[in-house]
Amino acid sequence: MLAQQFDMGLPGADPVRCGDELALLTRGRPAARPMAWVSSGRDERQSADAVTLALGDRSALCLYGFAQGKPITVTVAAGGRTYTTPVTSVAALSSGNSSKEELFNGRALEVEDLGGGFQRSGHWTFLPPDAAREAVAATGRLTLTASAGGTHATGGIPLRRTRGAETVEGWERGHRLAVFGYPAGTRVPIGIYRLTRTEASARAVLVRKVGQVVMPRSRLAVLAIPQDVFRLVADAPPEEVSYCLSVPGIDRCVT
Repeated sequence: MLAQQFDMGLPGADPVRCGDELALLTRGRPAARPMAWVSSGRDERQSADAVTLALGDRSALCLYGFAQGKPITVTVAAGGRTYTTPVTSVAALSSGNSSKEELFNGRALEVEDLGGGFQRSGHWTFLPPDAAREAVAATGRLTLTASAGGTHATGGIPLRRTRGAETVEGWERGHRLAVFGYPAGTRVPIGIYRLTRTEASARAVLVRKVGQVVMPRSRLAVLAIPQDVFRLVADAPPEEVSYCLSVPGIDRCVT
């Protein structure tokens, strides 16, 4: 299943546009109440008439109809636990590093005013922690509640079964890779590739297979990468040549 080589350079997703998504969520009718949801930049894999989310997406929190400057609390229930995040309205988002576990790690999340009643957070890679990630993958939906005083909004976004892989939070310590979206029962190999860059392109050539996962019913599996492979992909490479991990069908480096 592993391609012997592939060319990099697929187009990236468009930025999250909360206004466009609100129109889809309300089917073009005026929103009669505050709304809250997590969604992602749109790309060629997504339906043009639906708002969806996938593991590994570049995602953001969208809020509509909440008073500017008022503290907001966002709650997500997943994996038998409840995760609570304080949301702070700011004039401009800080440049702090985002986490794959935003909305699940208890750390305050900033949102900025976009005008027209919209507030939006910065972007993060959507990959919740272990128990929550498994629950979201199994149910195929992320539902959250945003509260500010007596104002409440609950929003649920379906999960797309996009195939891919992403490093798990704490990659430097645990060397773990999440693989997702393939049909249950599929044996998915992970390969290490030698990546050669030029001014015009980047080409990845398979070096060897480094592991394999079997997709459970949740269509999500996690593999610990061997130490020698981790060192190879983590070392600072020369400009022209480096090494990366990939899985079938995504034509891009995971790390």
